Amino acid sequence: MKIMLKANGLWDIVCDGYKELEDDVEYTSAQKKENKEKSQENSRALAFIQSGVNEAIFSRILIEEEAKTVWEVLQLEFEGLDKVKSAKLVTLRREFDRLRMQEIDSVKEYVNKVQELLSQMKIHGEEYPKKQLVLKILASLPPRFDSKVDAIEESKDLDTLTINELVGSLQASEQRAVGRMEGSTEGAFQAKQRKKWDADDTKEGKRKFPPCPICRKTNHAEKNCWVKNKSKIQCFKCKGHGHKAKSCNKPMIS
Repeated sequence: MKIMLKANGLWDIVCDGYKELEDDVEYTSAQKKENKEKSQENSRALAFIQSGVNEAIFSRILIEEEAKTVWEVLQLEFEGLDKVKSAKLVTLRREFDRLRMQEIDSVKEYVNKVQELLSQMKIHGEEYPKKQLVLKILASLPPRFDSKVDAIEESKDLDTLTINELVGSLQASEQRAVGRMEGSTEGAFQAKQRKKWDADDTKEGKRKFPPCPICRKTNHAEKNCWVKNKSKIQCFKCKGHGHKAKSCNKPMIS
């Protein structure tokens, strides 16, 4: 709201206030003209402020005719008395100084926390230097960013490095780390699944092999292929070769 009032040239009337001309005083034409312009500015400022508050606040400021008075009501409502503001600012400073990025936080989540605290501090009268903010973020990152922080400090001028550039660089590093982790996790999962399948096959008394290049079955290795070794197998019933006893229909030789 303050920015909107400034953009429309109305902030001075909110700060300085406006008073109606007294009836028993003679004023020059220039004074009357200036007062009329101030009156219009005051009305426009009131319109901007009234359109930017909720119904509950609107009902409290509706009877006020001076923009300066309305603004003072809003300051008391949202910022509080000076002592209250000072106490709140001390709390915000301590919270900001203790703020550290946790291992479970993403870069975006952490920067949002930082910016939210800075906004609260600004509302209560303190603006954190942008150059110091870069150093604050670098100093409060978890160990997984140590190598990236070293690279930034060596390759970048921290006095001119912007927050957007810093966040972009950190997010790129974060995404690469996530990609490596996902690949590693997927590989570990596949290995675990292979072990599980082998264990299941063992429990069932059978093991799966790659398809045999001779008979295409998966219950034996190529070297143990029945088709390949068929001529070498001797039936213990008939003493013949090329078949097993369970498929032999000849009488057993005593």
